[in-house]
Amino acid sequence: MRKIELQEIFALVPSVLSRYLDFSLDILLSTLRSMREAQISLPSRPEDIDGLSLTAEVSDDPEIENVTYNGWKTDHRITNVLVFSPKGVIIDAVLNAPGSWHDSHTARPIFHRLLTQVPDGFYLVADTAFPHGPTSISGKIKAPIKAGQQWGMRTMQGSFGRLRVLLCINSQSSRLRLLELCCRLFNVRSNCIGINQICSVYLKLLEEGHVIG
Repeated sequence: MRKIELQEIFALVPSVLSRYLDFSLDILLSTLRSMREAQISLPSRPEDIDGLSLTAEVSDDPEIENVTYNGWKTDHRITNVLVFSPKGVIIDAVLNAPGSWHDSHTARPIFHRLLTQVPDGFYLVADTAFPHGPTSISGKIKAPIKAGQQWGMRTMQGSFGRLRVLLCINSQSSRLRLLELCCRLFNVRSNCIGINQICSVYLKLLEEGHVIG
C-alpha cells in the first residue's frame, strides 16, 4: 500500500506517518529475529553464493559518493552478498557494503565462517567473481552454476519492490534495517511456502545423490 493511501485512511500528515512506519519496522525486525522461519544461519550443506548490487542515492559527502560509486555499473550502489541453501533459503549474508567493493572482498566474513564453521566435504557454488583457489578456503568453493544464483537474486528483487528504488544514502542504520528485513521476510516466505526455483531444482538433485558444482 502506498504512503498516500495510508495518510488518507488514517488521516495522518506525512511526517507523522513516517514516524509510525519507522517505529513499526523496528517491531517487525525484532519479531523476525525471534522466528525460526526467519533465521539466517550457516548449515553444513552445499550452497550458492552471489552478489546483489542495489542502486543508491548520490551522497553530498565526497567520501561517501566516491566509495559507493561502482565503475562497472557506472552508478552509485550498495553491495550485498547472499548465500542460498538448496532449499532457496538465505543462510548467510553480508549486507550494506559500499558499492565500489568487489563481491569477493565483501564476502570475506562469509569465507571466514566457511573456513571455521563448515566441515570438510561441504562447499559453496559460486561464479568467477569469487576466488576458487586461496589456500585458506581450498575446496570450499566449487565451479560456477549461475542459474541458481540468478534465481535467488531475481526473487529477492521481485518480491520487494523497495529494493528496485534508490536506497537512502544518508542513514546507514535504516538502510541496513531494510536489507535485513527483506532477507528475513524472504526466508519466512521460502520456509512457509517453499515454492522457488532453487528448491525445485537443486534440492531434488541432492536428494538423488548428485554432486553440485
